[in-house]
Amino acid sequence: MQSTPPLPASLTGHVMVCEGVVHVSEEVRRTPELLSFLSYCSRRGINEQRVVNPAQFQKLRVARGQARTESDVQAMAVELLRTAHSLGASDIHIEDHGPFVSVDLRILTMVQRHRVLMGDEGRALIRCIYQTMSASAEAQYSPGKRQDGRIISRNYLPPGLHSIRLHTEPLECAISDQGTGTFLAMRLLYDSTHATGTLSSRLASLGYSARHIARLEFLTQRSGLTLLSGPTGSGKSTALKHIMECMALDNPEKSFLSIEDPPEYPLEGVKQVRVLTDGDQDRGMEYRRAIAGAMRSDPDTLMLGEIRYPEAAMAAVDAAQTGHGVWTTIHANSAIGIVQRMLSLLNAAHCPDPAEY
Repeated sequence: MQSTPPLPASLTGHVMVCEGVVHVSEEVRRTPELLSFLSYCSRRGINEQRVVNPAQFQKLRVARGQARTESDVQAMAVELLRTAHSLGASDIHIEDHGPFVSVDLRILTMVQRHRVLMGDEGRALIRCIYQTMSASAEAQYSPGKRQDGRIISRNYLPPGLHSIRLHTEPLECAISDQGTGTFLAMRLLYDSTHATGTLSSRLASLGYSARHIARLEFLTQRSGLTLLSGPTGSGKSTALKHIMECMALDNPEKSFLSIEDPPEYPLEGVKQVRVLTDGDQDRGMEYRRAIAGAMRSDPDTLMLGEIRYPEAAMAAVDAAQTGHGVWTTIHANSAIGIVQRMLSLLNAAHCPDPAEY
């Protein structure tokens, strides 16, 4: 007598056994997990297989009463966050290719495939994460639009995760019926940033060497512009949080401000200013305006969440030249790369002589 074998979690939503036939959605037809499952089925007398496209598979699931409800999709999203957190992932990438949706995790700075979902299921997951679970400036998810949001509700976040930053990008996708897709990037922000104590002890807990700690402690006593660089997920924002908090706690007589888009972590003793814009085309100028406003707010030390725009680079240098301490992060692969990146940004801001600026 045939018995239905247990379905691996990675194949849930892609494979269904009905009346002695294994129905397979074609995006998983060559995966090792499927081959192992088919071998398991064969040993139990289930030898017939039918491979169909994702749309046909979804119709079959609906007919069998196995279509996912909204609560099912939300449960799947929460489980994805829990798994990513347990693996120490810094980011989750969800990419809509049309017939299928891939889910990747960045672990120890390297992106690796986590699972593949059928198209409708994956798009429902993206929509649920942005529209239901996040606190977003725009309430409705628009697949063809660039959007930002944050997951901050403890109802969705596993213990040890402070929040999650969301960003979507529209993609060109030749295999999609509409010719477009969506890329959702999710940055996981961990509660490990809540370490206490001196700057030295905090940085040591993050893995900084004694030599690096001594240099950072020296820089906290200086004015001017200090830039932290490193690969994605290397902990730049975490280190910056500890530096700013320790400076604020050690110098309560001084004023500390941060300019962020959006604020990632609460900073004790630091006044956090959020950059509010209606679109990417306004962000560079809004950063400059926010920095200019901060300079009129009588700060002693200013923090910028990240220098991404030419206007922000020029405003940061201007602020440092007035004698204020300015701390920020920048995407560069080395110390020399920081200089090259800043020169590129200042050139883009039409600075006449960036090297002398």
